[in-house]
Amino acid sequence: MAHSLQSKQAKVLTTLWLLSFILALALVAVLAPVNLQNITGDWQLTAAAPALPDFIPYSAFVNFTLIVRYLALAVCLSASGLIVLSQPANWSGWLAAYTFLFLPLALNLAGYTESWPYPEPWDALLGPAYGLAQLFGLAGLVVLAHVFPNGRFQPRWTGILMGFLLSLILGVFVSSNLLGGQIDSLWVVGALGLLVLFSLGLASQVYRYRLAPPAERRSSRGFVVALGLFLLGTIFSVVFSDGTRPISSLIFLYLDILLLSLVPISTVHAILRHGLWGGEAGLDKRPVRLYFAGWAAAVVVGITLLSLVGDRLASASTQPVGALAWDKPAIPVIVDTDLSMDDHLALLFLLRHPGVQIKAITVSGTGEAHCQPGVRNMLDILENLQAPEIPVTCGRETPLAGDHVFPDAWRQGADTLYGVSLPPGTRQPYAGNAVELMRSVLEQEPKKVTLITLGPLTNPGEALQAHPDLAGEIERIYIMGGAVDVPGNVGVSTGQIDNQVAEWNIYADPSSANLVLRAGAPVTLVPLDATNYVPVTMPFLGRLDANRETPAAQLAYDLMSARRDVILSGGASFWDVLTAAVVLDGSLSSYKIGGIVVEEAEGPTSGQTRLDASGPKAIYAIWADGSRFEEQFLQALNR
Repeated sequence: MAHSLQSKQAKVLTTLWLLSFILALALVAVLAPVNLQNITGDWQLTAAAPALPDFIPYSAFVNFTLIVRYLALAVCLSASGLIVLSQPANWSGWLAAYTFLFLPLALNLAGYTESWPYPEPWDALLGPAYGLAQLFGLAGLVVLAHVFPNGRFQPRWTGILMGFLLSLILGVFVSSNLLGGQIDSLWVVGALGLLVLFSLGLASQVYRYRLAPPAERRSSRGFVVALGLFLLGTIFSVVFSDGTRPISSLIFLYLDILLLSLVPISTVHAILRHGLWGGEAGLDKRPVRLYFAGWAAAVVVGITLLSLVGDRLASASTQPVGALAWDKPAIPVIVDTDLSMDDHLALLFLLRHPGVQIKAITVSGTGEAHCQPGVRNMLDILENLQAPEIPVTCGRETPLAGDHVFPDAWRQGADTLYGVSLPPGTRQPYAGNAVELMRSVLEQEPKKVTLITLGPLTNPGEALQAHPDLAGEIERIYIMGGAVDVPGNVGVSTGQIDNQVAEWNIYADPSSANLVLRAGAPVTLVPLDATNYVPVTMPFLGRLDANRETPAAQLAYDLMSARRDVILSGGASFWDVLTAAVVLDGSLSSYKIGGIVVEEAEGPTSGQTRLDASGPKAIYAIWADGSRFEEQFLQALNR
C-alpha cells in the first residue's frame, strides 16, 4: 500500500469501519443482558471477593466492576472513532481503528457466553460473529504491536516469524474448538504462543524506537510504554491471579482493565499531541485536555446510568415473595440427613411447608456431621424454631463397606453449625439408633411414609438390609445423590481424590446406595444433572436478606451468610433443598426413567451412578426450574 492513502481508498475503509462499528455495537448490545445476568458469578469477581473489606457489599463491588468494564469498552470504541476521523495515512492506523473496535470483545469486557439465550436463527448467527470479532481483536492487537506506527516490520524478518506463529496459534484454537475443547493443552499452547508474539512485538517496538528519528519517537513513546505495561500486567495476572490469592485477584481485576485502556489512550494522545498518522502536528494541550474532560463527563454519566441499572436489578432481587398456596393433606416423611449447610436449609423448608409432617429425623454418621454434635444441633434448631417434638437420632459412623469419608474441614464446619450460634436447648435424642427409629415409624404409621434422603444412604441401606419388608411400607424414596450424565463432584471439590464421576452422597457409601436402589421401594433420584440448574447465588442471598420474616428464614440467612465464601466461589447448589421441593412439587423438574446401578469397586469410578438396563428402574431428574424453585423456597421459609 502506498505511503498515503487515496481519497477513494479512505472512503472504502471508512465505510467498512462503519459496518464494523455497527457489528461491534450489536454484539455488545446482545451480550449486555447475558452479562448483567451472569456478572455476580463471574469467576474473576468471585476469586477477588474474599479480599473485600466487610463494609463493602458484594452488590456494590459487582456494580462498580461492571461500570469500570463498560467504561474501558467505551474508551476503546471512541479511540477507534477518533482514529478514523484523523484519516490515518498508513495502514497501521486503520488496523488500530479496527482493532480497538473488537479488542473489548476479545478480552470479554462486554461479557462472555458459551450459549446464546436467543431463538433460531439468531443463536446460530451470533456465535460465529462473536468468535470472529474476538479473533480479529486479538490478532489485530498482535499485528499492531509489530507494525506501529509506520506500518512496517522492523526488523523485516519479524513479519515472517509473526505470520508463522500467528497461523500456528489460530490453527491451535480452531482445532481445539473443533474437538469441543477436549484437549486443554491446546489452549495452553495457544496462550503461550500469544505471549511469545506479544513479547516479540514489544522487542520489535523497542528496537524500532532506538533507530527512529525524534519525531517518530515522540509519537510512539506512549504506545510502547503502554504495550509493555499491558504485557507485564498480563503475565503477572496469570501468575498471581489463579483463584487462590484473593488480594492479587482483586488488584489485577482492575489493573488489567487500566493497562488495557492505556493502549488506545496512548494512541489517541499521539494523534492529538504529536500529529500521528498525518494529523496536524504540534497541537497544543487544549484538545488533549478537552478529550480527557469529555471522558471525565462520560465517567459521571456512565456511572449514573449504570447505577440506575444496578438499582433496578437490586430492586428486582428484593421483591417480596408471594404467599405459599397449598390445599392438599400433609404427607408423612422421614428425613435422613448428614446435616451439611444445604441439609439444614432443606429441613427448614420442610419444617415450614404445610404439605409435610416430619415423623422422624435420622442423622447419617457417615456424612458431614458427626453423630453427637449433629444430633445436638438439630435438636437445638427444632427447639429454637418451636417446632413440634420430632424424634432425632443417629446411625452408624462407618459405611456398610469401604472407608470413604468426607473431608475433615467439611465435617468440622457441619459439627459447629458453621459458626452460627443458637441458645442451647433441652430436648433429648431418641433412645434408639437410626435403624430402630426408621423401623418404628414405618411400622406404626397408618399411611405409607415418604423417605427423603439428603446424605449418604448408610441408614436406609442398613435398615432395608436388616428388615427387607420395610420397603413395602415406603411410599417413595427421594434420593439426593448421583451424577448420571454429568461429571461428579468428588474429585473437583477436593483436588485430592482421583474420581471425576461420583457424587459425594453416593461415593461415601456405594454399597448402601445399591441396597436402597434394589430394595423394591419406588425411587426418585435427584442427581447433579438436575441440581446443577439451581446454584446458590449472591442475588438469591440478597433476596433472602430482604425477605426474612420468620425465625426459619433468619436462620437460613445466617447459615448461608456463614458460607459466603463457598457461594462466591460458585461451588454450591441447592442440592438437598431441590430434592425436598420436588417431593412436594414434582413439576419443578423434568425426568427420565432407567436402570440405575452404583459402582462399588474401589478405584477412580467408585460411587459412579450409571445407566444399566439390567439395573433396578428409577426415576431420575435431569433439569430443574430454578426461578420457580427459589420462589417456593422463599415462600415456605417466610410462611
